[in-house]
Amino acid sequence: MLAEIIKLIYEVNGKRHIKQEIAPQDKARMIIDKFDIDGDRKLSRQEFIEGCLNDSEIRKLLAP
Repeated sequence: MLAEIIKLIYEVNGKRHIKQEIAPQDKARMIIDKFDIDGDRKLSRQEFIEGCLNDSEIRKLLAP
């Protein structure tokens, strides 16, 4: 599901040529690995929010 959201964000931001970017599935895996505090391989709402607030690359992706 996160990969689909990232794909849509790429499209909204005009990055339709995803080959130039990290693939949505790979980006989702990277985000989960980085933000998953409790190690359950799922992101809680709080983990996602805190991760986004503390990661400048994700903030740029969400708010170009």
